[in-house]
Amino acid sequence: MAQLTPEGDAFYDEAVRTLAQAEAAVNTARRAGKGEIGKLSIGFFGSATSAFLPELVCTFKAQHPGVKLSLQERTPAQQEGAFEKGLIDIGFTRTLTAEQNKIFCSRHLYYDPMVAVLPASRNVETKRVRISDMAKESFLLFHRDGAPGLFDHDHRYVQRCRFLPRRC
Repeated sequence: MAQLTPEGDAFYDEAVRTLAQAEAAVNTARRAGKGEIGKLSIGFFGSATSAFLPELVCTFKAQHPGVKLSLQERTPAQQEGAFEKGLIDIGFTRTLTAEQNKIFCSRHLYYDPMVAVLPASRNVETKRVRISDMAKESFLLFHRDGAPGLFDHDHRYVQRCRFLPRRC
């Protein structure tokens, strides 16, 4: 009967531990590849995502409890910079500009209608108000730095109606 030398016995113990660790590493890599473990950093624009993001996050966490989520509220412009720096993996934001579509891949997930809110004292009798009917109203608008695409879209829209919005 053959027997291991003390050196061979020490080597055998280390080899068994090394092979077990290698198998564990392979299993960990497989789980990460399936999205079962790891980290996911999400950029979001609060007002554009409040209708669906909370439920989406809860569902994701229930299905992938081993994934650590990092939620970062950022304006669309800040999200672009965060992608460049590798700070976020996915972003939920407004519709991208033509320039941004050259850099990023995007999908429309949700459409958020533009609404006008007027005080009841205005006695508006219709459910829809034409933007041109609001030419004398003061507007509360996004600042351009935070959402340049939305800002430009809104300004082009009201310019077609032959007025510039009066800001509050």
